[in-house]
Amino acid sequence: MDGVVEELVKVKTEEGLDIFTLTDATGKVIIRANNLEAFGDNQNHNELITAVLSRNAPVAATVIVSVADLRVESPLLAKQAFFKFIDTPMARTRDETEETNSMVLGAAAPIFDLQGHLIVQKDPDLAEHINYALEVDNLHVTGTSKVRHLIEVFINDVGLEEIKSKVSNPLKGLRVAPYYGCQILRPRKDHEDVENPQYFEDLLSTIGAEPIEYSSKARCCGGSLIITNRKAALDMVRILLQDAINHNADVIATTCPMCNVNLEVYQDQVNREFGTQFSIPVMYFTQLMGLAMGIAPRRLGIRKRLVFGASLPALAQSVESK
Repeated sequence: MDGVVEELVKVKTEEGLDIFTLTDATGKVIIRANNLEAFGDNQNHNELITAVLSRNAPVAATVIVSVADLRVESPLLAKQAFFKFIDTPMARTRDETEETNSMVLGAAAPIFDLQGHLIVQKDPDLAEHINYALEVDNLHVTGTSKVRHLIEVFINDVGLEEIKSKVSNPLKGLRVAPYYGCQILRPRKDHEDVENPQYFEDLLSTIGAEPIEYSSKARCCGGSLIITNRKAALDMVRILLQDAINHNADVIATTCPMCNVNLEVYQDQVNREFGTQFSIPVMYFTQLMGLAMGIAPRRLGIRKRLVFGASLPALAQSVESK
């Protein structure tokens, strides 16, 4: 694991970070760049780590770090955080005489597994640490698994021709805004066009829909900010919804459940915050595929959508009548 430790310490130094720690998927510390001897403790009490583990998205915010956590990281950090209160004529009465905790600008992000298997294969010590953490769930990682998105499987393995042969109810006349989001295109795979991908559009065309071209299809939906900076997150949702509507989309199709939630669930809050009147359906891409293949809307959860635009009832009715 020396290579990973060396890299963490290098990044911490080059970026001028006070704290740089790697945890596993349960919040258990694997490596602490400040204190290599201190690992195995759980950081689930850290609200940033908790948010990342529950949402699988990066989070940044100002947080209070306790003196206990500071001491584990570095006695120097604990010393720097300490100060005594000095009374002034206008100071309010307080029982405390000193402050030992520290306000920290923190950030936490998940390390996605698209290329992680290479690290495990090259670093047996890191693999041992990870597998030790996984033992509680009777899991074991070898580093040979390839992580792929379902849309990749449909397009590359099943193939568009095979999908087209299953279409019994083509979505003719339905203008769909394909929303890739910011994660599915990163890290870049092979010769993939991350600036203007087209494979989602190809899939939508295959099932008879009319994909629209709009500039926001690979923008972030703001999911990582909804806890720490709600207004900024809602504004990012507003931009995406407005762009789709400006291009006369009937529905937005997503590849990510979190993006689906952000774009659909927060429409009412966006309307209240910015005085807009958005009411555009947001559906997971497999739901549109299911409709095109004649699967009953009820089985696809279509009737459970929070936003049910004018185009969807007609689509649902066309499938149910067959």
